[in-house]
Amino acid sequence: MLRRSTLSRVGAAVRRLSTQSPPNYRRMILESRAYDVAEQTLLQEAPALSHALQNRVLLKREDLQPVFSFKIRGAYNKMASLSDEEKAAGCVCCSAGNHAQGVALSARKLGVRAKIVMPLATPDIKVNAVRHHGKEFVDIVLHGKTFDDAAAEARRLVEEEKLTMILPFDDPYVIAGQGTIGMEILQQTMTSGANIDFARLRFVSERADSHERLLAVEIDENPGAFLRLNRRLDAVGVRITEFSYRYANAQKARVHLSFHSPSADHAVAAIRELQEEESPLGFARGGAYQVLDLSDNELAKVHTRYLAGGRARGDVQNERLYRFEFPDRPRALATFLEALQSSWNISLFHYRNHGADVGRVLVGFQVPEEDHERFQTFLNQLAYVFHEETDNQMYQEFML
Repeated sequence: MLRRSTLSRVGAAVRRLSTQSPPNYRRMILESRAYDVAEQTLLQEAPALSHALQNRVLLKREDLQPVFSFKIRGAYNKMASLSDEEKAAGCVCCSAGNHAQGVALSARKLGVRAKIVMPLATPDIKVNAVRHHGKEFVDIVLHGKTFDDAAAEARRLVEEEKLTMILPFDDPYVIAGQGTIGMEILQQTMTSGANIDFARLRFVSERADSHERLLAVEIDENPGAFLRLNRRLDAVGVRITEFSYRYANAQKARVHLSFHSPSADHAVAAIRELQEEESPLGFARGGAYQVLDLSDNELAKVHTRYLAGGRARGDVQNERLYRFEFPDRPRALATFLEALQSSWNISLFHYRNHGADVGRVLVGFQVPEEDHERFQTFLNQLAYVFHEETDNQMYQEFML
């Protein structure tokens, strides 16, 4: 186990080295002040998970940190790096989660004033946790209906009150603070010796999972089609893990979807059942629907699954693009689609389950100019975090 005294000696030695640009993260991790407040956590074996997967699975117990998350490492390291003038002026962050708690505790430990901007809908339990960790050093600012509104308020405070923004991710000192986790893991366990990087590891894991099924489906281009398709698959026990669609024409919609199952037969049968005249759902009557099983198609698995949902083939008018976030639990996608039932056509949809506790979806809506106000009201009434990406350069250059 790596001792704090060892870290301090190594850090002191490394601090004598000249500063490099771009950031030398190895040096910055060794210099990190994270251990002033963070604990070196256990790397603990998970017996049940290890047995189920027939491999030794270890969990890094960052839930044992003072704020029950690794976020304290990066937040404290960043705030500890500030100059005396910056500390005297104070800090600000925009977060409704663990980053906010990390900034709050860091503010109290360092004696720095901090403003924590959170959306109005932030649950009381999170607000109270921030207040508990920060005590008198923290001012909580509840602002806006969305995260974007709160972020705009935080940026305003930076400009008008000359506060230092403490970002949750995109800051070298935050990255270095979180990077101390990797240093601990290197000390606490041995690698496999296979000389494999994360890109290769992802490739191997996706190929090894013979239960992942990938289908290409052609359905009618009409309102509610996605929802009816998802309902039918849900009824036969199919839990969609990936769903990609891009508008092509006014007649047919082509969808790529994936799920985990020993066989794709029941899903294929369920989709084809939708075209039957006597289907109780009344879906796709008279349609000649195509279902293509791509589960063993290497081209589809490596390339086309990522191309689906890209540039529009047809003329997409008045499109607005949004990112949504929702708790990723069973039937979460179905619940999200239910909430999206509206007067506006969906022209783009991309979802992929990454095993995280938060699901992320990219959705394009066709919204005539005269509907903008009504559409904004619709978005504000949704119980989901959303971010508009219509002006994003990536979208403008490669997806229109």
